[in-house]
Amino acid sequence: MPQQLPSLQKLSIDNCNELEEWLCLEGFLSLKELSISGCAKFKRVLPQHLPSLQKLSIDNCNELEEWSCLEGFLSLKELSISGCAKFKRVLPQQFPSLQKLSIDNCNELEEGLCFGDMLKEISIFNCPELKRALPQHLPSLQKLEIIDCNKLEASILKFDSIIELDIQRCDRIFLNELPTSLKKLIIHENRSTEFSVEQNLVNFPFLEELQLDWSGSVKCPSLDLCCYNSLCYLTIKGWHSSSLPLELHLFT
Repeated sequence: MPQQLPSLQKLSIDNCNELEEWLCLEGFLSLKELSISGCAKFKRVLPQHLPSLQKLSIDNCNELEEWSCLEGFLSLKELSISGCAKFKRVLPQQFPSLQKLSIDNCNELEEGLCFGDMLKEISIFNCPELKRALPQHLPSLQKLEIIDCNKLEASILKFDSIIELDIQRCDRIFLNELPTSLKKLIIHENRSTEFSVEQNLVNFPFLEELQLDWSGSVKCPSLDLCCYNSLCYLTIKGWHSSSLPLELHLFT
């Protein structure tokens, strides 16, 4: 079949309930987008060489547990894994072109997420067994969302390019050296949040949205909103002091 479709660029495989492993797609040299969805028995991803593939999504394949052979995905820019209940890990691989990663509703995902230097966006939702997810160095990362991963311990050490940071309902979060380019910061309903001594949450001149929740255990050196000239949306929850960290005249 591949030899008969040399120009195929997009392929969707949906609700093929007897499909158990990755089809042989070696001949689809022009394939750019691949989607596998609702394949109830799909378990394995076999080695492939798809030099043009840029976007891969795997959705609602409940028997998929892991894969270990992705060396042929050198052009992959977007990877999405959703609703794969038994998916546990991505074994160490290289994703030199990956820019966008989305993982959600993978109930048994534990660890082993692999990232490259080109990654710009990470979204991880509702992975209750995920404990560790991030390397220390992601030089191109601009957007990070981690929500409803209640066992996750994450250290945001130094992501120089990050613009949007949204971490909600996780376990332990440590933040250090957030860049002045930050436009969106949401830290909400985490069990424990700690900012480094050097991080004073003052010098964010471009910040447009700020949501901070002090309901859990929060260690924050200082909070001063006087310099937030671009701020459009503000939420403060669970503040323990007798006075708010701002004056009403700031809004006049």
